Amino acid sequence: MVVLDELRRIVRGPVRLAEPLGPYSALGVGGPADYYLEPAGRAAVIASLRYLTARGVPVILVRRGANFLASDDGFRGAALNVETGLGGLAAEGTRVRVEAGVPLARLVDFAVGRSLAGTEILAGESGTVGGALIRGLEALASRTEEIGIFDGQRERTVPGGRDASAAGAGRSLSRSSGTA
Repeated sequence: MVVLDELRRIVRGPVRLAEPLGPYSALGVGGPADYYLEPAGRAAVIASLRYLTARGVPVILVRRGANFLASDDGFRGAALNVETGLGGLAAEGTRVRVEAGVPLARLVDFAVGRSLAGTEILAGESGTVGGALIRGLEALASRTEEIGIFDGQRERTVPGGRDASAAGAGRSLSRSSGTA
């Protein structure tokens, strides 16, 4: 059973009940999710997933304008928006550390603005870094050095590159870091 006060304490960001999914879907349609969460950081994302998973609450990841369709009947579970909670982006020498909620366009602009080559091939791609890895976007996966995965219970790191999806990168990403 989900205790709303407890969930709000864990999320440390907006928690809404019966939130329409239309604003987060590609076509602007979709009924309400039981819970809509915007965790305030990486730790809050992980704690939220642990909390919901332990209570058997289904979870979907959403973001504004995402390539996902929601039923008009809504979603019996929690819609987790990771754009804020996993929106970190930092340069580390000639590498870029980027979290799953970062839009690809923002990653490209960030890298190009620092004269870091390698992401320009992603220009024009929609979605987030995490979404691109989940859907197997080769242009990103081949430039990724390592990928952090959170499966609802534990975190682990797998190598990036062309074989990233075979190593399990196409599931529940908590963060990704790549070379740019």
